[in-house]
Formats: sequence, structure tokens, C-alpha cells
Amino acid sequence: MVTLPPETALGNFSHFLIYAASSLAEQSFPRALLIADADASVSALSFLGQDLDFSDLGGTLSWLPPNDTSRVDAYLAYLATGAAGTGRLQLGDALMPQVLSLDVPANTPRGNFSHFTVFTRSVLVEQTPGP
Repeated sequence: MVTLPPETALGNFSHFLIYAASSLAEQSFPRALLIADADASVSALSFLGQDLDFSDLGGTLSWLPPNDTSRVDAYLAYLATGAAGTGRLQLGDALMPQVLSLDVPANTPRGNFSHFTVFTRSVLVEQTPGP
């Protein structure tokens, strides 16, 4: 059995090739297994702010689920210093896949944060922030 760690770079590869081998020879024609990788990003992220102070946040953060949610175990919402999720601070706990919004409590300090981000998590690993 071969185990690949989560976040192994796929590169340009599309298949695993499996060769049988013995002490005498290696199989000439391998079996091919198509790599099934998935992207599960939320879309249409929106925030309806209710807190009237510029330095504080409060309101409802909502999003649309990925097209394929079969591998989504949870959503994680963050305040971030960049759109790709850099310099982030998690808001609340991980949310179940059927939950598509988060109430941000009134008077949540804005600090240096300029963005909200929501990442998906599978049973293996949390979605990797973009560049």
C-alpha cells in the first residue's frame, strides 16, 4: 500500500501507474488509476453588517456551498488581512456542511483585518489558502 500525504503537489500528473514486480522482472504494461482530486471552494461570500462603528464588526456572514459538497466536512470562517486568507483569525468554531452562514457578534474588533474568508475542510485537511 502507498499512502500520499494531504497537499501532495499534483503537478501535471493525471494517473497513478502500478507495476507488478518479482525478483525476476517487472511488469511491462502497468495498470493505470485515474487521480480523482476535487476542489471545494465556497462562492458568493457576503456580509450584512449591523454594527455602525467603523472599528467594530457585527452582522451575518453568508456564502454559497461548493458545487460538490460530498467531501466537505466543515466550513471555517476567518477575518483576514488579504482576500486569499493571509493574516487570518478564525471566527467561532468549525461549522457543519449544512450551515451556510455565521453570525458575527456585535462589537467584534475589526483590527487590521480587511476581508472575510471561508475555507472548506475535508476529513483529511483544511483547504489551502490561495497565493
